[in-house]
Amino acid sequence: MQYRKFGNTGLTVWRLTLGTMTFGLQTEEEVSRSIMDRAADAGVNFIDTANVYPLGSGFDLVGRTEEIVGRWLKGKRDNFILATKAVHEMGPLSWQKSASKKHLLAEIDASLKRLGTDYVDLISFTTTTTTRRSTRCSARWIHIVKSGRARYIGVSNFLAYRLARAIGRADVLHTARFVSVQPRDNLLFRQIERTAVARDRGRSGRDSLQPALAGGLLTGKHSYGATPRPLHGSGRQGRRDV
Repeated sequence: MQYRKFGNTGLTVWRLTLGTMTFGLQTEEEVSRSIMDRAADAGVNFIDTANVYPLGSGFDLVGRTEEIVGRWLKGKRDNFILATKAVHEMGPLSWQKSASKKHLLAEIDASLKRLGTDYVDLISFTTTTTTRRSTRCSARWIHIVKSGRARYIGVSNFLAYRLARAIGRADVLHTARFVSVQPRDNLLFRQIERTAVARDRGRSGRDSLQPALAGGLLTGKHSYGATPRPLHGSGRQGRRDV
């Protein structure tokens, strides 16, 4: 088994992370549990989820993935590194999205309840957070970290220039630093090859790069000519994760 340090966090993780964005919609709970069982048996110790998962669902299903992961983790939480995300649109009200203090604190508490734990190891900003707002948001993330709800902060699907500016602002303001970068990086989405800020090992570090692999679209599980089930939510704005 191949393990490595997760950036500059001191955490030791398997080189593959288990993504869960299809659990609860495209993948039913029984199958999701079997996937997590097999991953754990193979040595995977890092599980990545998000408050908005499963992707492709409506507001009535957001959070189901975390519930499935939480039920599976019962009694074995300490054996895994657990990551989630926030900022996503979670409901029709104006304060149920974005990086407002009300939304972020409500969502981390809701995620912890669904996951059946009192902390996550990593919580990440998403691409919907602007550079200036992400800087202000860092202070809220510091509060989340200091309160013990999360251990580290990262970013997911950030444009490289936004990440560079946010890191610079964080250094100037002496706020929390990002420890990981989760970009789209596969044969369908190759922008990271042109804008790989994470190669600066002194910031996030190449060893904390978590490329997203298109939800299994390229694994061969889909028949030729068949239309895969959509990963984007219908009728909702700001859903650009894949």
